[in-house]
Amino acid sequence: MKKYYFISLAILFLLICLGMPGSVLAQEDGGERFFPETGHSVKGPFLAYYQSFDDPLLYFGYPITDELIDPIDGQKSQYFQRARFDLKMEGSVEVISLAPLGELLHDGDGLAMPDNPNVSACRRFETGKQVCYGFLAFFDNHNGAVLFGNPISGLEQRDGRLVQYFERARFEWRPEQPAGSRVGLTDLGRIYFDKRIGNQAFLQAKPASNVLFSPLKLTARAFVSRAMTVSGSQQQVFIIVQDQNLHPVSGASVQIAVHLPGELGAVYRSPELTDEDGIAELVFQVDDYPARQMVEVEVTVDYQGMSTTTSTWFRVLN
Repeated sequence: MKKYYFISLAILFLLICLGMPGSVLAQEDGGERFFPETGHSVKGPFLAYYQSFDDPLLYFGYPITDELIDPIDGQKSQYFQRARFDLKMEGSVEVISLAPLGELLHDGDGLAMPDNPNVSACRRFETGKQVCYGFLAFFDNHNGAVLFGNPISGLEQRDGRLVQYFERARFEWRPEQPAGSRVGLTDLGRIYFDKRIGNQAFLQAKPASNVLFSPLKLTARAFVSRAMTVSGSQQQVFIIVQDQNLHPVSGASVQIAVHLPGELGAVYRSPELTDEDGIAELVFQVDDYPARQMVEVEVTVDYQGMSTTTSTWFRVLN
């Protein structure tokens, strides 16, 4: 009963703080994933490409069409909120590439901002365009050369926002967002779909059938049963593993490392995988630490090639 008391409190706290968004689901054969948020599926090489990135929801968003044949040029493609995947043949090999939506949509109608004179906060690319401050940090932190390509415009003002176009994306400055998330990507996939195809039938949601949860990203949180304890006692840690939509992830392996700050310590691995509620627990004996010390519990979670970490703490009384 004590276990479920702590777990219930933890889950209640998470639900209150984070809410309950939609879900990303995968069909049973594993070769197709259905997204109920938009009612479309991604499969085959399109799915393999989508899942090859660490945060596809950030970079591409949800699919807004199923796989389709472009009515203009016959290209096999799939549209996402912020991207279009094109399936092409290179010899006898099928290759997925990102359409250059930034180039296709940049019309030069924005109000151009002057170059930033603070060159230490900027980088000039081979296209002759500067990228500065938060835009440059976002580019560097998200493998921009592969995902976004070179900048093809300077800083511009459009519809009340500062934006910058890249070969395959457009960055937006969103000052209303909290620090650390003020740079976002424009939904160029939807904009270009409306401009090029415009047939709303492709956007119609499809019914889901025989779908299972399949996470794109792991989130882990850890809680100790006693915030304060004594050396030599038993300490219990509960780990809750969820996907990007707060659905429990069962079958994940859990490992903890217990140590004083800046030091190495004992490592324990849970003999059981996370259960159907995404929960694992570990019990260990507290070492003989000095009184009043804070002890860190570092948690590592692994599931189907994905990994995430979190930590929690407790204090030793004597």
